[in-house]
Amino acid sequence: MIECPICKHKKSRVEVTRERGEHYERYRVCSNCGAGFTTREFSSHSLKRLLAEAQEQALDLGVKLFG
Repeated sequence: MIECPICKHKKSRVEVTRERGEHYERYRVCSNCGAGFTTREFSSHSLKRLLAEAQEQALDLGVKLFG
C-alpha cells in the first residue's frame, strides 16, 4: 500500500491515471485526511531498462574521468 505523505494513512483512492511513456502517474486522494498526491509507478521491465541505461551512463562517465 502507498501511504499518504501528510497523515501516513495506508488507504487512498485513485482519481486519475495517466500513461507517461515508461510509467503511470496516478493522482490519489487519502481516505483519511483528503489530501491529494501523485504517485509514479513503473513496470519491472521498464525499471530494469532504466537501471541498465543509468549503469551504462555511469560507466561511460568513469571512462571519461579516469581513462
